[in-house]
Amino acid sequence: MSNRKVGSRITAQEQEHFRKGIKMFYFRASGNSLSEAFLKTLLRFFCIKYETRDGISIPVLPPSEELPTFRQFYYLYNKEFASKLITIQPRPARNQQTLLQSRQNTEANFLPNSHLD
Repeated sequence: MSNRKVGSRITAQEQEHFRKGIKMFYFRASGNSLSEAFLKTLLRFFCIKYETRDGISIPVLPPSEELPTFRQFYYLYNKEFASKLITIQPRPARNQQTLLQSRQNTEANFLPNSHLD
């Protein structure tokens, strides 16, 4: 990765890594926040090497100025995923009592000889 300037666009490959990371770490993993999904995405897709310290493999990321930002991750999430999650809620049903009264009034108006009452 080249040195990233503030406000620079992410590449198509970085966008694809973001999409995969959102699906893997946000939608499939239970309980991860979007910021946790971002961190896991960085570790999974942007790691440049692993170092072993005390027998533990530790991922090494490039310097922060070379990494995409959370703001870019969040933008892609909103643009491609959040807008699809919004659903139209059905109108609330009328009050049951109002519904019964309406039905009774309607039936009374159409009964034979109802005009004679």
